[in-house]
Amino acid sequence: MRRLPRAKVVAAVALTLPGLLVLGGCGSSKPASGVDWSDCNGYECATVTVPLDYRATTGATIDIALIRAPARDEDNRIGSLLINPGGPGGSTIDLFPGLVNSLSSDLRDRFDVVGFDPRGVGRSAPVSCLDDAAMARWLAANPDPKTAADRQRALDQSREFVDGCQRHSGRELPFMDTENTARDMDRIRLAVGDNKLSYLGFSYGTFLGAMYATLFPGQVRALALDGALNPQLPPLQASTDQAIAFQQALEAFVDWCSSHSRCEFQAPGDLLARYRRLLARIDANPLPTSLGGRVLASGDAHTAVAATLYDQNDGWPALGRGLEEAENGDGTALLRLADAYNERSPDGHYTNLFPANNAINCRDYPWPSDLAVYEAAAKSSAAQAPDFGPEIVYDGITCAIWPVRPGGHPAVSAPTAPTSLVIGTTGDPATPYAEAKSLVTELRSAVLLTRVGEGHTGYSASTCIRDRTDAYLIDGTVPPAGTVCDP
Repeated sequence: MRRLPRAKVVAAVALTLPGLLVLGGCGSSKPASGVDWSDCNGYECATVTVPLDYRATTGATIDIALIRAPARDEDNRIGSLLINPGGPGGSTIDLFPGLVNSLSSDLRDRFDVVGFDPRGVGRSAPVSCLDDAAMARWLAANPDPKTAADRQRALDQSREFVDGCQRHSGRELPFMDTENTARDMDRIRLAVGDNKLSYLGFSYGTFLGAMYATLFPGQVRALALDGALNPQLPPLQASTDQAIAFQQALEAFVDWCSSHSRCEFQAPGDLLARYRRLLARIDANPLPTSLGGRVLASGDAHTAVAATLYDQNDGWPALGRGLEEAENGDGTALLRLADAYNERSPDGHYTNLFPANNAINCRDYPWPSDLAVYEAAAKSSAAQAPDFGPEIVYDGITCAIWPVRPGGHPAVSAPTAPTSLVIGTTGDPATPYAEAKSLVTELRSAVLLTRVGEGHTGYSASTCIRDRTDAYLIDGTVPPAGTVCDP
């Protein structure tokens, strides 16, 4: 069964993403601070070589792919701003144009914006597990196995996925974790010539920033962590909490849909009950689409719903339209939404989002190995999140049989680091608001900036959040503890 990434801040952008960034070098610029940047479609690209295993620095190495948009005001340039969009598994390089365009003019003027694909992701020693046909079957599978036979099929699919990861990427799997990526970030800092790190991380990227501060507190200049997650939660508790947050977002969508003309999924009566009948119908009988004979199956339908709940402004209307068309027998719109989230290109090729997501999550957290624990947790979560609990909890069974056991529960604490800015959104479905509050406590050197509203992360959704984040990153101005940005 596929795992739902804790978050991709660009998920809403991906709903209409026309294609991924194609990199092509055409000449090399002068080496700068140890990095040989080459032109690639209007940006600059390079690689930094790092140890595969930091405990054996004379052993195997891997290359970490970088991309840069140079500061537009060279005379007032502060340095580099390292950026990560989340995941784990999201390719910063593929998504870099959207990320750069989401930043304020002030940040673009004052910083070289530097993105990188974390180890195991995209162009940085990517983890590989299944071919495209097998990946499509894995993603389309029913995410909520209700019978013993369903659960056995899910386990068999997970074993196929895990066996493929071990076969194709077995050498790398023990080193695909957040701690090693944070160490890579310090190598990047050194390579681009910065004395201290300035960083903007979204969603899973907040874990990367928190881990960096834990390992390198003296090398921090400024860390802005938007859509924060709490890495110290037990993994099944984190899954349940996320399911509850998605459930709340779905119910908020239904309330909005029942009273707004922008929503096409409208009719007298209980919209949530109508939604559930539709999803049950798709579970039983996949819907035809106009996409080359493909059908909308259960897993892709659930993914489409979750993907649109990340963003109220664009995602909710897209979900209403997709549900209305599906109820009329056409699954095309929902399958397009799932394809965008799953990073499937029109030719049927998938990026390595989900292989990387599993490799990193399964290595980072102490997942239980007893499958009965997942069944019990799924039943418990269903009482609080009937539309998301079982599917998100059962996603973890891939980690239950992962070939590389975790190194221990990740701990983050940086009492001696400069003050970090942690941003949480009250209606965030992917990284629940309570996790932002917890991360502030754990870091012991952070303040919380709150956005009141729906959707995942705050920087692009709120002028108030953006202005305070910019002031922090540019001038070091920390907002007063407890600052709240209302809608």
